[in-house]
Amino acid sequence: MGHGGLPCIEPSTETITILHTNAIHRVRVMFCGCGTDVEQRHHYNQLLDAQLFPASFTTPKTVFTFTLLDTLCTLTMRGKVSVYDYYQSLRCLSDNCELRGLASRYDELGLAVRRYRNLLSLKRAGIAHNPNGIADMQEGDLAVDSPASPLPGKNLPPNWKTVFMDKPHLHAQFLALDANFRLKLKDRNAKSQLSRSQKLPEPSLTGNGGFFVDEILFRKELDRVQDKPPDKPKNKSSCDSSFAAIERSNSRFNRGFIVTGVVAAIDSRHGTVLANGVADLQKGERYFNTDFVFLSSLRRRGLDTVYVSYDVACQWEKFLDTRCEFFPIELRSHLGNLTIICAIPKFHLPAHGFICWSRYSLNFIPGSARVDGEAIERHWAATNPVATSTREMTPGARHDFLEDRWAFQNFKKLVGLGDSLERKLRSAISGVEKHEKELEELSSSQAPSIIEEWTAMVNAYHEDPASNPDPYRVRTQGMYAA
Repeated sequence: MGHGGLPCIEPSTETITILHTNAIHRVRVMFCGCGTDVEQRHHYNQLLDAQLFPASFTTPKTVFTFTLLDTLCTLTMRGKVSVYDYYQSLRCLSDNCELRGLASRYDELGLAVRRYRNLLSLKRAGIAHNPNGIADMQEGDLAVDSPASPLPGKNLPPNWKTVFMDKPHLHAQFLALDANFRLKLKDRNAKSQLSRSQKLPEPSLTGNGGFFVDEILFRKELDRVQDKPPDKPKNKSSCDSSFAAIERSNSRFNRGFIVTGVVAAIDSRHGTVLANGVADLQKGERYFNTDFVFLSSLRRRGLDTVYVSYDVACQWEKFLDTRCEFFPIELRSHLGNLTIICAIPKFHLPAHGFICWSRYSLNFIPGSARVDGEAIERHWAATNPVATSTREMTPGARHDFLEDRWAFQNFKKLVGLGDSLERKLRSAISGVEKHEKELEELSSSQAPSIIEEWTAMVNAYHEDPASNPDPYRVRTQGMYAA
């Protein structure tokens, strides 16, 4: 080590274990001891210079090649290969008959790849170029964001509020909320780590810099809800929905789990997870968790219009402002000027009664274009294969792994954005021509007074759906029909 591979006049020789993609090796290494730079004399720095990642930074005896860690990260993201399975494959390559009695390095590999992923996220976010390093890291700085999502100061003009005054959907955030009950966490004496405390004994390395909400603030508010829950207004369901998401809190499938799933907020147009837009579930899909994620994901975006799609949006939006008053001012300060437009995803809408079919349909809400609201279900489909691994982890390791998983999914959306937008643009251009022609044919077959009457009905309904008749329903034998 050191001297560019040349011998050192004051070497120290040690035998270390090196894990590479082809096997586990025992290698004698000569460390340099004559360097004038104190930092360079540290063994871990000499190992890092040789692209060997040490399991310990005090007395490194086990190291992993960068190639192995990169390969493992890629296989984990692409092939859903767990660290345990990959390590067992290395043992087979090294001693398939198990005659050599290799000492286990599984725990060291798990810790090393976790730290390696965190360092890569800091590197990709540019934190290394900050003079103060991670000390100046803000909430959500490590999250991979979509360049197409509206964000003042990034991709909107300085006067965006006046430029898009008549078309607020052009600068609106399209947001999808949903819970996932597969991303659980087993109760392996982890209650002490998720107890009523603002300090977590085993925190995530990412902290609040990625996709999960500020865990300290979240736990503090969760404790407050348990001590003094907010007044529950009478919220009798006005929907015929067959969904039972809210009633899952006492499900027998949650027994033995300290975390029963997650609730997330994503950009429903581009399918990317929003920074600080994910929180754990403790007891079913409670409004507290969903509200916290909703407020946290929009906290620093600085927008004034948001389209929210949620499978129970018809009930969730009731008394939302009242429930949000229970949260601290730093979470809800942006709600004052925020226009919230709620919708139900298109695939979920038929399960609701006819009362919701028009009012919460993305087909009729102005500005929603062809958004279907189901992007979050496609996001879960890509995440679910790792659920069997994450439920066995510690709370902090689980957060770090899911952070890396969602950063990878966002990145794949980002690099494919050009082709995706081009396809959508070509489809939109041909669709405009088709629909304009059909609109002209329909308009020419009706009297101008009828068209004016229809237009007035539609505009009045969208201004105040509760007080005006639904123009999207037809009467059949005196009864409303879809």
